[in-house]
Amino acid sequence: MQIRITESAQSDINEILRWTANNFGDEAAQRYLALVTAAIFDVAEDPERVGSISRPELGPAAMTWHLRLSRSRSSSEVQRPRHFLIYRVVDQHVLLGRVLHDAMEPSRHMGSDETFE
Repeated sequence: MQIRITESAQSDINEILRWTANNFGDEAAQRYLALVTAAIFDVAEDPERVGSISRPELGPAAMTWHLRLSRSRSSSEVQRPRHFLIYRVVDQHVLLGRVLHDAMEPSRHMGSDETFE
């Protein structure tokens, strides 16, 4: 399945990588990018794979996938990933709406009427 990444999700990824590079170095940011990429491919391959969570409070057909679930399918050596994807399937593609830290309350960053656009 193809994946579309919203501007909000791309901005989230850019901020995560900037913060990681500033706090842990460029190599750590590259490892985290590899893990984020693996997670996106995992969701695109099977949006309802074991570990995905239905999140209707975040909008129609909204689901989440934690990056830790993609560690075994990534060349990255990130030990404790702290982010998750928020996505939904729309017209035969996966629409990635946000990438948030797992300490964040998703409903504060994405309301139930969020269009993912």
